[in-house]
Amino acid sequence: MVISLGLNSASGEVNMAEDFRLVSQIFELEKQFGENLAILRLYQWNPFCISIGFHQTESLFDLEKIKRDGIGFIKRPTGGRAVFHADELTYAFIERASESNSTHYKKIHLTLAEAFSALGIQTDFQKTEPNFSETFSKIESAACFSASARYELEINGRKLVGSAQRRYQFNEGEVLLQHGSILLSQKHQDLAEYLLASDSLKTKIKDDLRMKTISLSELPIPSISTAKLSLAIENSFKKAYG
Repeated sequence: MVISLGLNSASGEVNMAEDFRLVSQIFELEKQFGENLAILRLYQWNPFCISIGFHQTESLFDLEKIKRDGIGFIKRPTGGRAVFHADELTYAFIERASESNSTHYKKIHLTLAEAFSALGIQTDFQKTEPNFSETFSKIESAACFSASARYELEINGRKLVGSAQRRYQFNEGEVLLQHGSILLSQKHQDLAEYLLASDSLKTKIKDDLRMKTISLSELPIPSISTAKLSLAIENSFKKAYG
């Protein structure tokens, strides 16, 4: 059973705290709503915010410039790399971790692919897994969208959705939290401006993101509102998870 909490907007601190609260309370919520409960949150960030992965260091970022520009900065409870949450839609999906991480990852992305298909958008799975230990050692890879993991969604080889997950152990069992960012425009490329890097390197990173990513605004289709996209995702998860 899937509970969808609808679309909302909040600060980075509030969004991350709410996701972790739901992770820690899912077993209590099962007593109210039934076993095999899954929770879907769809939200945006106000003010705009840069989130970094749980294992990522903040030393790569110009924290003074971030603060000066009124942008939030927070560490996610999930892994992965940095995301500039500006013109995008974030999903958080929480469920009992009953299978391998990769199996959950694939099923969640398949569900998202069905949502996009219902909107007339055909996506593809990334079929290979990059060498992240090598890739993540470079500042060029500070952005989540600089590389695609296996099963992430792409269009013509360009990444549309970036996701990360974490598995939690409780006395009652294991819980999986998966975060993902769906690009609505090219605004995510501005992440490069907030890295502690030379102007030439920032330009290179921005160009790299431009080549490797694609947003809904760049597709040759009628504009899709955030509300319409959210509803398609909700319907797809309810269909896939009961």
